[in-house]
Parts: sequence; structure tokens; C-alpha cells
Amino acid sequence: MQNTNKPLQVGFLSTTITRFEVPMAARDLFARSTWFRKALKFSELRHDRTYIISVPRGILPLDEIVTPEEGKDFPGTQGKAFKEFTTELAEQIKQSVPAGSELYFYVCNKIRRVTKILQTDYVCFEPTKGTKGIGEQLQKFNSEAEGGEAE
Repeated sequence: MQNTNKPLQVGFLSTTITRFEVPMAARDLFARSTWFRKALKFSELRHDRTYIISVPRGILPLDEIVTPEEGKDFPGTQGKAFKEFTTELAEQIKQSVPAGSELYFYVCNKIRRVTKILQTDYVCFEPTKGTKGIGEQLQKFNSEAEGGEAE
């Protein structure tokens, strides 16, 4: 049972290029990626909920069935189309997560832009911002999994 005295904490993960080749639950489809497996474990240990962010669909619940083609080519990730996607993503988050929650984004720089839209209703964190690539992110995730204190 969630402590009602603290805000809901929600983690958001990126999809990955490395994936299985048959439709399955989103949590499993992207699990071929070491980064995704470790990020998912990290998020589930630290947050009350975890979602995956997929371009162009937006937020995916972990158990939603997804095809391997999901987001592979990232169509519409440029200019006006991506700005529209970011606005739609913010609306999806607002419909799924109560205002005042803490949002943690383990996503690429482009998708992090959504935090600018959400910051009036949520406390947004970007734990992987400023890390020097996937290797440093994996160290962060491993530290937490081994019981170390990660930021």
C-alpha cells in the first residue's frame, strides 16, 4: 500500500533498438537490451509505477502487448511533428498520473523536453541527464541493484 503522505513516484523509460522479434508485453519486448533490463529493475525498485515512452504512441503500460516494429524508425521525430508528439505525451501523462507526483525520466534528450510542459503540475527529475553515455547509466543502475545509494 502506498504511503499517502508522499507523492506518487513514476519512472518513464525509453524504448530501445534492441528488442525481440515477436509481439509481447512491452516489459519483455525490450528486455533484450541490457540497458532496458537494468533501467526497468532500477525504476521498479525506486518508483511506485513505471511506464515506457514510445514514439509515436506515447506512454505504454509495462504489460501492454507491443509489436517489434513499435517505434523502430521513429517517424515524426523532427520539427513540428515531434513538438506535437511531445504535447500529446504530456496530455497522456496528465491523464494517467495525478498532479503533484514526482516524475523520473530515463529517456533520450529529445523526449526529456516534455518536462518543460509538465513542470507546472509535477516535480520532474532527469536522473540520467549529464551522464557520459550508457556505460555510466549502467553503473548507476547496478549500484542501486546491489544496494548502493544512487542519486
